[in-house]
Amino acid sequence: MSKGPSPRNAYGRQLARKEWLQRLDRLAGDLNVLLVLVAIGLATLDATMLFSQRLIDSIPQVTRIVDAPATGATPK
Repeated sequence: MSKGPSPRNAYGRQLARKEWLQRLDRLAGDLNVLLVLVAIGLATLDATMLFSQRLIDSIPQVTRIVDAPATGATPK
């Protein structure tokens, strides 16, 4: 006949659960730091693109020069 879970066994499960929660908390903390760094990098990239687009729009357009073959040349 089974006596049910022993108090010692329940205490061991409670410690294991606490240990897992502590590990998950530490992992979440490390992951938050990584996500903040990624967010800062993306914001910097976004600001750089915005600045470069405005800079490109403010520069006067340059006439394009195309290297065209001479009119007297015949293709071979």
